[in-house]
Amino acid sequence: MMRVRPVRREDYAAMAELVVRNTGLSGDVERTERRLARVLDGHPWRDEAVTSLIAEDETGKALAFLAVMPRPMRLGGRGVCAAVAGPLVIHPDCRQFAGTRLLRHFLHGPQDLSLMDGAGCATRAVWERLGGAAAVLYNLSWTRPLRPAAWVLRRLSPHLGSAARMGGPLARVADGLLSRAPGNPFRRPPTAPIREVDADALAAAVERVAHRWLHASHEPGALVWLLEHAAERAGGPLRAFIVGPPEAPSGYAVMSAPRGGVAQVVQMAAVSGDAADGVVRGIIAHAAEAGCLAITGRVDARCLNDLTDRGALLHASGTQMLVHSRDAALVRHIERGDAVLGRLDGAWWLGL
Repeated sequence: MMRVRPVRREDYAAMAELVVRNTGLSGDVERTERRLARVLDGHPWRDEAVTSLIAEDETGKALAFLAVMPRPMRLGGRGVCAAVAGPLVIHPDCRQFAGTRLLRHFLHGPQDLSLMDGAGCATRAVWERLGGAAAVLYNLSWTRPLRPAAWVLRRLSPHLGSAARMGGPLARVADGLLSRAPGNPFRRPPTAPIREVDADALAAAVERVAHRWLHASHEPGALVWLLEHAAERAGGPLRAFIVGPPEAPSGYAVMSAPRGGVAQVVQMAAVSGDAADGVVRGIIAHAAEAGCLAITGRVDARCLNDLTDRGALLHASGTQMLVHSRDAALVRHIERGDAVLGRLDGAWWLGL
């Protein structure tokens, strides 16, 4: 007989084994266990009523788990208690519908809004049967090549072997020619001034820019913790930028920009569609100056048109963000794009 219960500290070793087993690769179970403890025990949004969940059989063997964290959000002047879940991690031999039981238990929790980030198609089907929906707009990603030939070569290099090294000089020549070609959709746009800020200023900018929409409510200390842990997934230090004066920013972005790699935008927003172009041009300029091959992120509704106008390519994210609430108005806000739900707001940064 299977049961679902809140995760305890002594469960982390079994949970880490499930994570490593599900990757299909050999991994460091102890390192994964330490990361689970550091994140699930150390996060700054403690709420005893909203916890991670584990499914076990009658012998106490772990069959599956769902990492869950409470996330305070706001919509206008109203506080919203949200709970964010990572992807289901299920033992490959489990045949007891552990995932369905975990999701049902999660969705019956006390939170106002349930979000799941990193879901696959099978999880989406179960989620929808339980009354939830896919956040379609927030399942779109974008990639803006900065050095298109070098970027394509990098993506193909796992299949090219040693030939990829030979293609490097050719890619540099091709990118040089493209940069001067008339009508090149990937030409660098005019630079927009952006200002790097610390966590305190970023937290204030989020409230000023996104106050009309559903958005995460950040305490500066909690935001520092989040940025430090998200940097591990982003592949480098995360830097925050605002567009406009600190007292009245028109947009903001948080991104990593590894030289010779792909810049990751983990959060971006603009006060309106008119202001979005400054944010888009600012992050493109920063990534180009850092020597990145391309820049990628999750779509923000107000930036969508300017991203495509500036040469971004839209594509599916590969995994999905799902939403559930007993308050239909909250779901409608997300369906209309009246929410800021970037990679920092979901569980992308957990890396499970």
